[in-house]
Amino acid sequence: MKVPVDLLARIFLLCLPEADFIVPSPLEAPLLLCRVCRIWKDTAIDTPRHWASLSIPKNGAWRDKTWVSCLKKWLDRSREVSSLLLEIFFPMHLHHSIDHYIIQSIFVTAARWRHVRLNMSDHLLNFMVNTPLPDLHTLEIERDTALFYFSIGAEQAPSCNHDRSPF
Repeated sequence: MKVPVDLLARIFLLCLPEADFIVPSPLEAPLLLCRVCRIWKDTAIDTPRHWASLSIPKNGAWRDKTWVSCLKKWLDRSREVSSLLLEIFFPMHLHHSIDHYIIQSIFVTAARWRHVRLNMSDHLLNFMVNTPLPDLHTLEIERDTALFYFSIGAEQAPSCNHDRSPF
């Protein structure tokens, strides 16, 4: 009996880790699903919601070209998903050419960001706050050092739910 692809894709969504941000691992969905057979791989890759959450951790497991490649591929697979959840800890030692590649890879998806947790250089942070973020609801910035200069215009500020006001 063949399982319809749309049903298989829905089942795969139930296999995703429950964490807000998914750390890519060949031992967990969605990457694990890509290793079973050609049908599973195609189904997993062709379902953008499988790739709507991503964590690039600060534990040093990612080396420049490896994690930049993973970031690009993951975001490409998320295609039209309108609610991206991203947690990215950028190594502070990145070479300028990789810095530029990151800007091209990640900020092209900025209009689809919903919840973002970042640790990044002042250069990337300033670039981010000057990028339109229409669907952003939560922005978390973690820094190891003090911010040099940080300013957000009202049009770039995350939207807020006024219904939750205690007053």
